[in-house]
Amino acid sequence: MLVQAHTEGMVEIESCKTVLIVEDEEVLLELLVHRFEKAGFKTISATNGPTACHLIGQKKPDVILLDILLPQLTGLVVLEMLRKHPTTNIASTPVIVVTAQVSQSIIRRSLQLGANAFHFKPYSIIELINTSHDLGNRHRETLTRISHQK
Repeated sequence: MLVQAHTEGMVEIESCKTVLIVEDEEVLLELLVHRFEKAGFKTISATNGPTACHLIGQKKPDVILLDILLPQLTGLVVLEMLRKHPTTNIASTPVIVVTAQVSQSIIRRSLQLGANAFHFKPYSIIELINTSHDLGNRHRETLTRISHQK
């Protein structure tokens, strides 16, 4: 079930997924956390690359919203490290790149590193939530199929 806009806000999602929101702009981070929680997601957040990497390994989110311009490690470095993680369940975590940097080189590099989707700032939070929900569901279904095949 997708999140849909209506007069009172958003419809809650059936199954609770964990989303890691990696955003260095505090006000935007707080807004995203609030809206994702209102939509039924569990949220964890990071404001820099090293914290994001730590939380990915520790919390194993179902989906990651990843800003490109971050302090200490860029989002592209975080994405590259994620895709090289030795644990398949972690390395295959869906990543939605959220950025104001609309350049062909960043898009190309993000795709090469395995980004699953892009949302360029300013973006629709409802569309971002829907994309997160869809990617999270697909990832869970894939992991379930793999575990049943073993």
